[in-house]
Amino acid sequence: HTRGFSEARNELLLHGSPTATIAPQLSKMKALATQERASVQLLDFFKADVATTRDRWPQWVGNSLANGARLTELPSADVLRGCFAGRPAVLVSSGPSLEKNLHLLADVEDRMVVIAVNRSVAMMTERGIRADITVAMESLERVSVQHLQTASVESTPTLVGRPSLDPAFFEVPCARRFLYSDHSPHELFLADLAQVRLPTFPAASVAHVGLQLAAYMGCSQIVLVGQDLALRDGAMYGATDPDRAAGEGHTHQTLTVPAYGGGEAVTTPVLATFLRSFEVLVGQLEGQIRVVNATEGGAAIAGTEERTLQEAIDELAGEIFDVQATLAEAHEGGATGSVESLEAGLEQCRAHLRT
Repeated sequence: HTRGFSEARNELLLHGSPTATIAPQLSKMKALATQERASVQLLDFFKADVATTRDRWPQWVGNSLANGARLTELPSADVLRGCFAGRPAVLVSSGPSLEKNLHLLADVEDRMVVIAVNRSVAMMTERGIRADITVAMESLERVSVQHLQTASVESTPTLVGRPSLDPAFFEVPCARRFLYSDHSPHELFLADLAQVRLPTFPAASVAHVGLQLAAYMGCSQIVLVGQDLALRDGAMYGATDPDRAAGEGHTHQTLTVPAYGGGEAVTTPVLATFLRSFEVLVGQLEGQIRVVNATEGGAAIAGTEERTLQEAIDELAGEIFDVQATLAEAHEGGATGSVESLEAGLEQCRAHLRT
């Protein structure tokens, strides 16, 4: 997981597995299941992560180099630290249960910070619900072309992404953008060259990024919606999710986990690792931030309080505050990288590769 120059070989070491940065915390899975089962899941998690890194790293590094100038144009999400201290947030994911209670979010505008993952945008805009902040992590082109095709300045005013995203992400209509990193060395390498600090949110899924971002912004209560982490009718996404419509998101490999509200839920090995990662993150927030699972379906998430979304809204959505004004002010004062430093650093890299 080294980044920078390799003196032994004329190459740049730009990528390592970002999830390796949370390996010590993931060992806590042993407290959530039997040691044997947790060990098997941990092994499966890292096998999948290594495979993803092997297959995707040329795209990740290529995208980051193509987007390098964005580090000098867009503010770092570091400026968002503590900007919503003490405020409640709701994190909207696109699990099958989202269709059940999404309509309730129409009543929380400027009473909660509404954070959406990219997959949720289509369903939210269809129902006229604004996502205050939309988070993206995947480097695939479909994130911009499919997941964010309904985005607009009004419906998705604030986008938060990382340098490894497909360049099309930076053309999606919005009022403002911020940059973060998932702790990938190639992203941090370029940020170092540009002399800008990116907050790091190591994650296995974009919802993990959303949870960490809410905590980073100081939100004292975080409500999870659409975070099923389990299957319904053989699918992991809602009926209007772009990938579900394309026939994706289906699987034949399944296992069972404790369900929201009791009993068991059917999930997949990948979703089970996402679940364990959520439980680790929630455990790290214990005693500092209250996390409420208002999905009303899917898997139980250890460490969260289970409530219906209406109950969570009635209790937590209080006084009105101007979410977009706060984000606009942060954007105005956000730090960007140095063009001169980035260009000089890249030229040094090119010179090193030529020797």
